Amino acid sequence: MATSLVQVPEDIIFTILRFCFLPEYYALAMTCSVFNKLSQRRAYWIDALQGARLVAPIACTSHQDLSALSYDQLRKIASHTMRLKHNWSLSNPCIDGPVKVVALDPPDLDVIMQVPGTELYVLYSRFSGSVSAWDIGLGKRVSPEIYISRSLGDVSPGLDLPGKFSVALLTASSTEEDDRDNEIVIICLEYGLSRLEGRVKLSITFRHVLHPDLFYWAAILSHEFVGSLRRRIDPGGTTSRTHALEIVAINLKTRRETVIVTDLPLRVLDSASPSTDATMLDGEVFLLMESTYASRVVRCPGGYLPYDDNPEVPAIQTLRIMDTASTREWPKSPGYEISYAYSEGTLSTDDRYDFPAVSVQQITTTTALDSTPSFMPQDTDTGPMDEDEESSSILQIRFWGRPSRLQLDAGMQYLAAKRVVDIPGQLQDSPGDAQLMLLPHSGRQALLIVNSHGSINLVLVQGDCGPDEDPIKIIDVPSYIDLRDVFGLSLDDHRGTITLITMSGHLFAMPFA
Repeated sequence: MATSLVQVPEDIIFTILRFCFLPEYYALAMTCSVFNKLSQRRAYWIDALQGARLVAPIACTSHQDLSALSYDQLRKIASHTMRLKHNWSLSNPCIDGPVKVVALDPPDLDVIMQVPGTELYVLYSRFSGSVSAWDIGLGKRVSPEIYISRSLGDVSPGLDLPGKFSVALLTASSTEEDDRDNEIVIICLEYGLSRLEGRVKLSITFRHVLHPDLFYWAAILSHEFVGSLRRRIDPGGTTSRTHALEIVAINLKTRRETVIVTDLPLRVLDSASPSTDATMLDGEVFLLMESTYASRVVRCPGGYLPYDDNPEVPAIQTLRIMDTASTREWPKSPGYEISYAYSEGTLSTDDRYDFPAVSVQQITTTTALDSTPSFMPQDTDTGPMDEDEESSSILQIRFWGRPSRLQLDAGMQYLAAKRVVDIPGQLQDSPGDAQLMLLPHSGRQALLIVNSHGSINLVLVQGDCGPDEDPIKIIDVPSYIDLRDVFGLSLDDHRGTITLITMSGHLFAMPFA
């Protein structure tokens, strides 16, 4: 029997370490000579980082082969990840390093996607209708431009595979000169290629013409199919209220299309749930219908979808959802009465970290005089309030994710509301037509530009912080960046980089680790 740690076999120590988190690996390395010696080995940090990225992003790409990295590279990733975790835990995270400023050409470029853990972006020009890849580390475009459309209806969550990152785009013809049909298009950015291959390659990997008399929104993308929600358009260009909501999905290999017709009438959808979006969890499609006092979640089982192992899926299917939807009632919050509310929309992303969707409600309240809302974050200056001011605005952020074990044991098979956060204020109006809110690929936090009583702040809202930690973080922004001029946002929570694009055509990449 071992009487001291020195006598314990290393394989047993490494087995015990797999129950530890990254901060504990750091702490143990400084406790005694045994762990200090182990920490000088690559295996120690490979195990630490492999365990860490099971629960949160680390400072490299999602599919980085950690076993191929040197000891110094592993320590650098671990140190970067720890610094970012500490900075994000502060009420006012501060920039950690020089801000990269890139002059964009053309100046109307906006972010379509960013490859997590890299400095690679795909930017879109509304004027030319083209997309191109940019390396912000190099400060330049690194691919030819590819024409897509002068009007984009929606962008799907990213599909993250080893060495490539893809999104699906819903296009819409908006000008007489743009004679293309409405389409669903998948663009793919390959990276880590050889020098002869040009290091990166941006290409269109899928293109499918959409029905001209239907309105499409809420793009979804999986490894094997692409799709969206759709509704019919009546003569005159208005969306039909007499037909039902439909889900369309196309297999990427065979291009086999299936239409799933629900029993949800659009007149019910419009009156009860002004916002309906789609997300994916564990290979199934979920529809999230939001209203002020209730959220309805609808599940489309994987058996309805055109996966490769489901070749006999019918071209047209019927899905009854009215009687099977899960409804979450929202209690009235203490301290205020809701006078008006509407949905700003739902953001969806990958389900790897159990947060595939975040919905945002804009609420106008009537607050009792001389009362302070209980949701007011600490250390946030919202400006003076007039004595007779009774109304205020609130952004309610709802994080949706995988049900807990108790909910699963109780038979719940739907998305569950994991956290709800109220923020004083409203979304800042964009100089363009974009919404100034986004969800990074992990889905664990949301980034918004919020106007609260005239004070404009860049706000990070965390969905997975501890119960005693304030989920609202006011992000430090350099004084030379005017948030009123920002029309594009991006957040890479692997490296901790927030990107802002202004109307002047400048991209600012701000590091927080």
